[in-house]
Amino acid sequence: MSSIPADATDDSITLTDDAVREVRAAMAAESMDPEESGLRVVAREKNCNCGSVQYGLRFDPEPADEDTVSSHDGLQVFVDPTSREHVAGVVLDYVSGPRGSGFTVEDPTASDGCGCGGHHH
Repeated sequence: MSSIPADATDDSITLTDDAVREVRAAMAAESMDPEESGLRVVAREKNCNCGSVQYGLRFDPEPADEDTVSSHDGLQVFVDPTSREHVAGVVLDYVSGPRGSGFTVEDPTASDGCGCGGHHH
């Protein structure tokens, strides 16, 4: 996992330096200003009765009124009320290797052993 910048943590979600850098690059490619727009992190329980969570990321031009907004090295992150409890304590990272690259979500509270697959990565 990449290093986590000291100012990039709050009570809900942490972004590593690599994640912030890659989100900024993707936003620039979409002509979005990360200080005006933001990264929306969505988390929903999967429909497999095991309590596992599925995460999603997208860019939004502004937060909704009920969103929690946090700043990570000048990058805004928006979390809706339904997702808030599921992202508390998670770490968003960006990894790159021979098998591919992409964002990962590490949830220290996730339990292993679910058969539905991919519940916290």
